[in-house]
Amino acid sequence: MQAILAIDPGNTKSAYVVWNGKNILEMDKVYNTQLRIEIPEIVRSFQIKESYIEMIVSYGMKVGGTVFDTCVAIGRFQELLSNYTTIRMVERKQVLKHHCGTVLSNDSGLRAKLIEKYGQPGTKKNPGLLYGVTSDIWSALAIATMQTEIAKIKSL
Repeated sequence: MQAILAIDPGNTKSAYVVWNGKNILEMDKVYNTQLRIEIPEIVRSFQIKESYIEMIVSYGMKVGGTVFDTCVAIGRFQELLSNYTTIRMVERKQVLKHHCGTVLSNDSGLRAKLIEKYGQPGTKKNPGLLYGVTSDIWSALAIATMQTEIAKIKSL
């Protein structure tokens, strides 16, 4: 399987994962400006043809400036990535429904489901597949793994 790039965007920092269907090839949470600089090299290094970005969705509640800043970040990632890859926007509810079976799950439920599917993170001396995954990188990984799991189902 070709490697994919998945991004969990934030207002100032975003998490990303490069996933090949079996392994995490690269992951980090960095400032948005840094990620925009690194994206061309990430795409070239891993020959990425598809990228996935979590999209902001309105739930009818009031939001603050950080949500709009995140929307701007999403647009900038989208514009940059359109020069290199096919881009798919993914809603958080889709990711939760796929991995947890319900849209009512939360970050800890999503983390638990990923550990159930892919094993314990492990330790520095005995790292597992998920070793080093922290904070928002879990969300980026959930986006990436959802795509490969769906592709496997479609190929059956």
